[in-house]
Amino acid sequence: MPVKLITPLALEAGALGGRLLITGGQIRDSLLFGGGSLSLRLKGDYDAVVFGLGLERVLAFALKYGPAKAVKRKGAFDRKEALIALKLGPIILEISPARSPNFPSGPDSLATPKEDALTRDFTVNSIYYDPLTNEIIDPLGGIEDLKAKKLNLCGPDSLTSDPLRILRAMTLISRRSLVAGRSLLAAVSKAYPNLQTVSADRFWPEWLKWSLARKPHLGLYFLKDSQAIQFWPELAALIGLPQNRTFHPEGDAFNHTALVVESISRLPLSRRRKSYLLLSALLHDVGKPKVLRFNEHDQPITKGHPISGVPVAKGFLSRQRTPYKVIAKVLKMVRWHMELSFKELKPYLLRRVARALAPECDLIDLWAICLADWEGRRPRPYLFPYSLEEFLAPVKGAITAPPPLLRGQDLMAVFNITPGPQLGWLKNKVNAAFDAGLVRDRAEALALVKTLLTAPNEGEPPVPIAY
Repeated sequence: MPVKLITPLALEAGALGGRLLITGGQIRDSLLFGGGSLSLRLKGDYDAVVFGLGLERVLAFALKYGPAKAVKRKGAFDRKEALIALKLGPIILEISPARSPNFPSGPDSLATPKEDALTRDFTVNSIYYDPLTNEIIDPLGGIEDLKAKKLNLCGPDSLTSDPLRILRAMTLISRRSLVAGRSLLAAVSKAYPNLQTVSADRFWPEWLKWSLARKPHLGLYFLKDSQAIQFWPELAALIGLPQNRTFHPEGDAFNHTALVVESISRLPLSRRRKSYLLLSALLHDVGKPKVLRFNEHDQPITKGHPISGVPVAKGFLSRQRTPYKVIAKVLKMVRWHMELSFKELKPYLLRRVARALAPECDLIDLWAICLADWEGRRPRPYLFPYSLEEFLAPVKGAITAPPPLLRGQDLMAVFNITPGPQLGWLKNKVNAAFDAGLVRDRAEALALVKTLLTAPNEGEPPVPIAY
């Protein structure tokens, strides 16, 4: 039990006239998943609050128990907040000073647990545990909120002091299947414009947590119900966007997106793959508002939305400070998610798309996004028709395209071609012919290139094939 590791520090704090309490997510999750009883895990990060002592005195004795240092964390009131990070065997204990609502004028180590709780984000995160007495201190009714699975703010200034807590609410609702209280929804509807004051670097960690949550669609509905989604116009534009009822009985494009996100979250995928596929599901239809048209029967048509969605998705991800490698993966999925829709699976089609997805993504990614897009239509008459094995069967289980028969340096060496558009055009022609089964080996590929170079239209500016 981590309590045994923390108890010596609590004893020393008490001997100096202070008090050390454990709080935060570990207490919340233990009570939530432990049926109301406290059973802390011997791993992960723990939050502790020290009352009645300054951090300098805490650091002096914390060093006796393990590597410890004072660090700065971006916290409430949008300022640098000091804390002590102490490694205790398999856990990291982060010790912060007790605060009171007048924190902007300086930390108040003499604050009470209730005063400290009022400076925190949500009541479920403001439950304290005394490792010396086993006492649970719940000044704001966080345990009752846990039982009701409700998320409520600690105080009226919780969002004013740190607007990023809006995104934290989305993440927590998604990870722990909570329901936003009415007061939280009302507060967010007024405070979300203040997100523009938050450093953009703080957004990505929350979106990453959301992408790995158990029920990320709940967080999306929270953004919608609280009106905070207006801060992300790419997502807000999906609300009320009409879709053809024949293919989308679930309603507008936002509801479809939420269902696709839910479907991805239920697939047995690795955490790495799921993280970028959740973001792909979130953004796969953001191009629809730009291309929305109505046919002669007044039915909505969004032809071309995968291509139009790429710059929209890129803009969204860039503003969240998403890592470049993740952006590249998501953009590939947004661009190609419709490529095999309503088509019979053929080897050349799968290879063609595999080449287009490489090197960032593969056919497992395509299968997952196609499945989720298909199942994001409810009530659906039937499930996605292909298991992963059936999806890959035409290419004998290969998730990437085979290596090209000819590389650029081969073409330059054999045919004395210089780098430029013609070289790319020829490579694409050979790859397309191989994928279609028209050439089988290097000799046939070279013969095809010779034919292309001696064709009647030789000398015309080659148009590279868009893979």
